[in-house]
Amino acid sequence: MDRCAVYIDGLNLYNSALRGSTSRWLDIEEFARAIVHPHELVSVMYVTGRLNPDDASDRESPKRQRAYLKALSARGGVDVVAHNFVVPTEPRVVSRGGSWHDRTDPPLPDALASELDAM
Repeated sequence: MDRCAVYIDGLNLYNSALRGSTSRWLDIEEFARAIVHPHELVSVMYVTGRLNPDDASDRESPKRQRAYLKALSARGGVDVVAHNFVVPTEPRVVSRGGSWHDRTDPPLPDALASELDAM
């Protein structure tokens, strides 16, 4: 049987799938088992940034996040890694040279564009 490890980016999971749903207290271990089924789940890592009340639109969200992370850790089966989340205050350069648009939204290479057009 194949063995699998699952890495979950907590902020992306929340913002893309859980925000506004009734499933905010998702059982991460069972979720990971469902993802890898029928293979063997050997580890789950849940990585997230700690929310700061000063940066959050909902000032209670950091408290809820702490409770959720504490519950995940207490239950076991999930390695929780929480780092400090930093809200950037200045634009970041993703590449050198060219216009801002070219650096942040580069065009597809011609070969790939041709291949996609042929599909």
